[in-house]
Amino acid sequence: MGSAPTRIADRLRERATVHTIATESGHSPVHHQPDAKLKVTFSLVHNENAKLQVTLSFALTSLTTWLRGGMIHARLWRRAASRRGYFTASQALEDGYSYQAQHFHVSRGNWQRISRGIYRFHDFADLPAEEHDHLVRWTLWSGGRGVVSHATALTVHDLGVANPAEIHLTVPAGFRRRNPAVILHRATLEPDEIEERAGFVVTTPPRAIAESAADGIDQDVIDSAVAESLDRGTVTKRQLLTAAQRAGAELAMERSLHAGTI
Repeated sequence: MGSAPTRIADRLRERATVHTIATESGHSPVHHQPDAKLKVTFSLVHNENAKLQVTLSFALTSLTTWLRGGMIHARLWRRAASRRGYFTASQALEDGYSYQAQHFHVSRGNWQRISRGIYRFHDFADLPAEEHDHLVRWTLWSGGRGVVSHATALTVHDLGVANPAEIHLTVPAGFRRRNPAVILHRATLEPDEIEERAGFVVTTPPRAIAESAADGIDQDVIDSAVAESLDRGTVTKRQLLTAAQRAGAELAMERSLHAGTI
């Protein structure tokens, strides 16, 4: 069986031949015109090139489709590359992938479906996992509005002995989504209280310690986090006290600072 362009060209040639037979026998509507055979002859000559014309048209269409697909892929890849390969269905749709195309890429194994509406390029899934890859997923789940905070932020900064089972995110007051794996805190964070990581945003060490203290985490966790951050020289006592005042955790912070002087 030939290719699609070849089959189309053959059908065009067959139709032209039938037209010629009908015209010469006097059964076609065009036999009333003096130049009917001339018109049919021209049609035959024209159709001799049909195979080439259809093939070229098919090739150009294929090339255009391929180039467009490459540009769509490049747009989504650039977006996902800064997030360890993660992206959302709405982001893929925005970059040119229909929902049908998204289903196709998942079924072919090009994309991994992480959860509802969240995907990851398979190429990134093959790379060695990083400790905080899962935080990118939850940032996307929050629509980019969530900031990794509290005890989860302490683990990101490797401070203290906190090891929360849930993910702590600070979100704006109007945030409405829920998930059993996430503990939400509502607050407005200042620019100097957050910092960028690969694919997510996290509260700074002083803010993470202060908000964890305000949240009622065990005092020994706060004590160890304060001691470690001061030992590393990454924060000062003044920064810790300022963060505690903003978060309403002055007492717990003062206890930790006092414990470190004993």
